[in-house]
Amino acid sequence: MKSLELRRLLKILTRQIWPLVILAVLILLPVRLTAYIIPTHQIVRLMVKSKPKYTALRIEQSVVLYQDTFVGGKLEVPSLLFLEAPDKARLEVSFPQERRILVSQGGQSVSLVADRIAPEDKAELRQRLIFRNLILLPSTRAILRLLREEGVNTGKVALGRHKGKIAYIIGAREGEERMSQLWVEKERLFPLRFIGRVIIEGVVKMIEIKYQDYRYLSGGLSYPFRVEFYTDEKLTQCFRVKEIYESPKLVKGMFDVARIRKEHPPAEKPPPEEKVEPEKANSIEQLLEESEKKH
Repeated sequence: MKSLELRRLLKILTRQIWPLVILAVLILLPVRLTAYIIPTHQIVRLMVKSKPKYTALRIEQSVVLYQDTFVGGKLEVPSLLFLEAPDKARLEVSFPQERRILVSQGGQSVSLVADRIAPEDKAELRQRLIFRNLILLPSTRAILRLLREEGVNTGKVALGRHKGKIAYIIGAREGEERMSQLWVEKERLFPLRFIGRVIIEGVVKMIEIKYQDYRYLSGGLSYPFRVEFYTDEKLTQCFRVKEIYESPKLVKGMFDVARIRKEHPPAEKPPPEEKVEPEKANSIEQLLEESEKKH
C-alpha cells in the first residue's frame, strides 16, 4: 500500500518538475540555437527603416579623454557636435589652452588645432567617420557599402548578448573580438557596437565604438546619449550628451572641407635638429681648445 502511494507521489512530482527542467534548458541554451537569424541585408534594411530621419542636429556634450598623463587618468572638456544629413559632421572641443575642430563631409576631412590645420590621428578619424555614418547614412545600400569597406563579412550573421540585450552580430560570432563586426539590437534595431581594424605605420590596431543610453527625442527621434571609443580594447574617449537641438540654424560653409583648408594655415612645424658631422664636430672642439689655451 505504501509503495503504491509512493509511486503516485513520484508521478505527480515528475509531472511538475519536468516542465521546469525543460524551461530551464531553453533559457540556458545559446541564443543562436533558439532563434531564426535573418540575413544581413534584411537586418540593415530594418535598421534603416526604423532609424530616425535626421536633417540636422546641434549637440551640446562633454568629451572625456582617458590618458595616464591626466590627473586621475582622465580629462573632461566641453564640446559641440553638429550633424547634417546625409554625411556631414563638425566636432568642436574646447581645451583650456586651445580649441580643436574635426570637420568631415563624405570621405573628406580636416582637423584644426588653434585655428591651424593639424595632422589627423588615423584611429580617431576612422572612429569619428564610422560613428557619423552609422548615425546618418539614410540607405541600406550605403550602410552595406560602409560595412564592406570596413572589412565586415556581410555573409556571416550570428546572435549574441550585449549588456543584457539580444543583438544581431554582422561579420562574426560572439567572442570573435578580432574580426570586424557590427552589433544591432534585435528589438529596437539600434546600432550597439562596431569593431574594426586600422593600420597605423604597418601595425594593425583594433578600434571599437559603443553606442549606449539611447533616448527618445521629440517626434520619435532617438539618439545615444553616451558613446565610447576604444583602441586595442583601451577606452580612449567618451561622448556624454547634455542637450540636443533639432533642425538648428547652421553657419554656411561650416562643413566645407576644401574652403576650411584654404582659409587656415598649416600648423607650424618644429625646426629640424641640426646634425653636426663628426669631422665638423672635431674641428669645433679643436678651435675651443686652442681658444682656451690662448686665454
